[in-house]
This record gives sequence, C-alpha cells and structure tokens, in this order.
Amino acid sequence: MVGKCRVAAAPRRYRGSTPAMRRQARGRAGALALAGAFALTMTACSSSTSGNGNSGSGPLTIAMVEAFTGPNSIDGIAAAAGCYPAAKVVNASGGVLGHQIQCVPVDTRGDPTDAIPAVEKLIATTSGLVGVAGPESGTAAALVPILTKAHIPMISQNGLSLFDHNTDPYFWRNYPADDVGGVALAYWAHHLGYNRAALFFDNSTAAQGSVPDLLRTYQRLGGKVVINLSVPPDDTSYGSEIHRLIQAHPQVIFTESDPQTDATAFGNMTTFGAHIPIFGTNATVIPQWLKAVGKTLGNASMATYYRGTAGRRQAGAAALPVARPAVLDRALRRADHLLARDDRGALHQPGRLQQVHPQRDGARCGQDGCLLL
Repeated sequence: MVGKCRVAAAPRRYRGSTPAMRRQARGRAGALALAGAFALTMTACSSSTSGNGNSGSGPLTIAMVEAFTGPNSIDGIAAAAGCYPAAKVVNASGGVLGHQIQCVPVDTRGDPTDAIPAVEKLIATTSGLVGVAGPESGTAAALVPILTKAHIPMISQNGLSLFDHNTDPYFWRNYPADDVGGVALAYWAHHLGYNRAALFFDNSTAAQGSVPDLLRTYQRLGGKVVINLSVPPDDTSYGSEIHRLIQAHPQVIFTESDPQTDATAFGNMTTFGAHIPIFGTNATVIPQWLKAVGKTLGNASMATYYRGTAGRRQAGAAALPVARPAVLDRALRRADHLLARDDRGALHQPGRLQQVHPQRDGARCGQDGCLLL
C-alpha cells in the first residue's frame, strides 16, 4: 500500500507561464510542479509510511494518470513532457532523501471505465507511490475520490467546475476552471459586437465544462444563442449539424472538440461555402487541433476566421494566431468579476494582469496568467 503522507504545499500561485496550449503546456507544468513539490517536501513523509511506501532505498514513483491513447492522448504526451525532464533534474541533484524519482504512465484513455481499474491496480501494486500528475477532465470526477482515499497527492490539469470550491487536501490543480474560460469567451464576443452565436461542442465531459457559464454570461450580456449543438466526437461527417448551424445565421461559432471532430465539422462548413468566425476554448490551441483544422480551412482562413484562448503562455511555445490582446485581458478580468468565487483548486487570482512583451507574446500576461487570441 501507499504511505499515508500529507505533502506540504506552497501557496497556490504559479509564477511564470503555464500553457498557451491547454493540455500540452498545462500538463507539462503540472508534472514539473509535482516533481518539484515532492523534491522539496518528502522530509515530511520519511517517517510516516507503511507497507509499500517510500521506505528503504527504492525509487519514488510519480504516476502520470492521463489519457495516453484515444482522442485525448495529448494529455499523456503533455504529462510525460513535464515528468521525465523533472525527474531527470531531481535525480541528477541527488534525488530525494536518497531516493531516485521515476515517472510511470497510467493510461486512462480519457474514460472512467478504463481509468478506475487502472488506478486501483496502480495503488495496489506500485511501491513508493508518492504522487500523481493528473487526472484529466474526462476521469477526474471518478478518480479523485479514489486517490484521496489512498492519501495520494495530485496536481491535476482538469478544468471541471466540480472542483471550483475544492476542500480536498490531496487535490491541487494549476489552471483556471473551464467556466472561467466560458465567461471570457462570452465577454470577448460581446465586446467585438457578435450578438448571435452558435455553439458546437462535443458531448464529452471535458468539452461541456465551459458551456453553462458561457451560455449564462453571453445571454446576460444581451447575446442570443441561435443554436447549441452537442455532438458525439469523431463521426465521419457533421454535414446535417453544420447545415442547421449555417441556417441559424450566427455571427460567431464557439467551439471545443477534439482535432478530428472540429476538422471534420469545419470541413463540412467549407463545403457549404460558409465563412463564420470561430472562437475556440483553450482546448483548440494545441498543435494537433491547429494542424488538423488548419489543414481543412487553409492558412488564410485560419488567420482570418479563427481565434483561440488559453489561460497562460508557455515560454518558447510556438506562435499562435494572436490579435487584440487588451480585449482578452478585459475578458479574463470580467470572468473573475462575474464568477467572484473563492477557488481553491485553480491557480488564478483576479486583477493581477500586467502587460509583458506584447509584441513578442501577443498577450497581456502576469504572474497569474494571460489570455491569447
């Protein structure tokens, strides 16, 4: 069994940048933070473990509980991109109390049906398990109670509003909730004069996280949602749904779906000859989405019609389509104002943005975050 240890944690303020890419940079940052946290705090655990805990000289295990296969496999790639380099740095510096750190992938496939037995097996069989990077949005609701019961600290990259008022001492996340992004999108569109909107989201838990507050805020600001589509991901065609969307005459499309789904849908839209601005959540700024949809729409149309938001920008990340940074600064401020919540889970605080290298970064960024167009 795992040692029962509460890992001391620093105040939830993430200095520097997490992602311009919701899953990739955010997951990388979470895994890095988790490895660093254990390197600094394992002294609190050295005398309180039992069974298969971190006693002896064996390695300490950080499990990357993410989707490594399936439509959300970018989550696992992101976690690995953070955990392995962090472990290498910690180990090169002598490890933790004589222990080396190792990263172990646990594939959830983004589905609780697969994730629950995988995590139960992890807990039952893994020696020296001291923490988890994850879980992601698709499995967090099911896995967090299991990991908490086993006294395993987590740094999760999920954005579920379920955790907005978290009091679980083992659960931490390094990103604002999805509902904050939904509010920001609504305010953004309203500011630009788009008062008729269509929603095209797949029906996954992760994608739907932004929808309730997006709807409430957009309507509160006077906007009208002319059609709200929730579709199964990865169909071969969304022609009928896109035809209905076009007939509703929206001025803007809000979207979050995996790369294949949105590429197929917007390919259908191109076939119908429609050109409608597309505003995507932070799930749309990952390279896989940009590549898939960009191939369908073409670079010129992407530059003209697509804009995507992200909570933070990773230093050195690839350039993304960027415009009107001040608008998104105000959108994030407005999101915080409208929600006005004490969010223990998200590492974001209102009213702390400042402009940092706008020409280089294409956004207003501060120690608590940025938004990109």
